[in-house]
Amino acid sequence: MQVKAHEGKIGPDLVKAFYAMIHDRDVGIFITTGGYTAAALHFAGAKGNLKLVDGVEFVSLIEKYYDDLDLKFRKQIPLRRMLVPDVLPDE
Repeated sequence: MQVKAHEGKIGPDLVKAFYAMIHDRDVGIFITTGGYTAAALHFAGAKGNLKLVDGVEFVSLIEKYYDDLDLKFRKQIPLRRMLVPDVLPDE
């Protein structure tokens, strides 16, 4: 697994360098807070054992699985669920 805090898009060179370290029977997961170029996505799409996760998907995964995380990890990312009233449009 590799994680990059990166505002821009990750290109194929970084993805290929990461993939070169992955053995055939392993799965590589590359997470960035930014995104990926089309070339990086194309490269990863041809590899069955490589998963690219962008910032939007990463936040979505945290939201989805937060309650199942071990307490020590939840302390590192302290979140609190809130109820927000749904405002209906004027009729």
